Amino acid sequence: GKLSMEFYLLDHQTTEMSDHCTASINSNVSFLCSYRTLAKSTIDHRMNIVRAIPLLPADSRCHLCLAGDSDGLLHIVVISELGNSRGTTIGNLFSDSGRPVLCIDLLRCYDRILAFVGTTSGDISVWNFPGTVAVKDGNCGLNCLKGVMPHRPIFVFKAHHAGVNDLSVGSSPMSSTPMNFCIYICSVSDDQTISICTLYISVYSSQLCLKRSCLTVLQCASDSPLNSIKLVLDQSTFHQIYVSGHDEQISLFKLVTIEDGQPQIKFVSSSPLGTDGSCLACFHFTKQGMPSRLIAAVGGEGVEILSLDFDIIHAAKVLTEAN
Repeated sequence: GKLSMEFYLLDHQTTEMSDHCTASINSNVSFLCSYRTLAKSTIDHRMNIVRAIPLLPADSRCHLCLAGDSDGLLHIVVISELGNSRGTTIGNLFSDSGRPVLCIDLLRCYDRILAFVGTTSGDISVWNFPGTVAVKDGNCGLNCLKGVMPHRPIFVFKAHHAGVNDLSVGSSPMSSTPMNFCIYICSVSDDQTISICTLYISVYSSQLCLKRSCLTVLQCASDSPLNSIKLVLDQSTFHQIYVSGHDEQISLFKLVTIEDGQPQIKFVSSSPLGTDGSCLACFHFTKQGMPSRLIAAVGGEGVEILSLDFDIIHAAKVLTEAN
């Protein structure tokens, strides 16, 4: 019933041996500040999701933090890695759709930050926040953001017939001009579908302009509800979509993009898990003299780590297309 957040700084240093193997990792966790709304809340009113992204310039060491609660409100705060003497910070509230917020993803686009918010209604809204900050006298807060704060989302669409359990976004430049690019909004739900909304964006006089959008939905992507999704845009191989859910497996799909055309979603392969996959994270791992790998961490009743060789992933894609 207390709508509060606490922020910490994780600082770590690694020491490597001569053969480039990690010898030790020294980590330190320090408290930065806390946030709490002044409005009264019920016992069931809570934060559901929190996401953060660095602000520019990088030497400001500030981050934009966005949280969504069970009443459909968005809480935005600016956090400095240097902390503050008060130990607390204030934020601002934005009303989304009035439905509980389930997931959020953030994406930098030039000097703006786009926030993608999924709710229990199956809708996803897109908010346009300032992405740069001017630190004043060593203090960093919402009043230091450079640019106009939004009053409403710039775009809203129906992604699913049930709540949006998770979403993942990425951007890719269009070949015609560097000032035009696409944003892919991938999401999953209990309705067993994968939804991808493509936004075609142009930049005019430092302003983001939405030219058009298109929605691609893959029905029956799983035999059970889907909980998590991760989009990995990779020009060297192919664009990958990883999903997991109650069927206790991780599935790989290929995102086929067509210039000014409707994207397509094609199944590639799947692998069994020992958990229901309530959350999913992926990153590329590259080491000199070794093939590139994708590391996937799937959380549920415990955490399962998978290491995927891109040569095997590419072979699976080729075999699927051959059939």
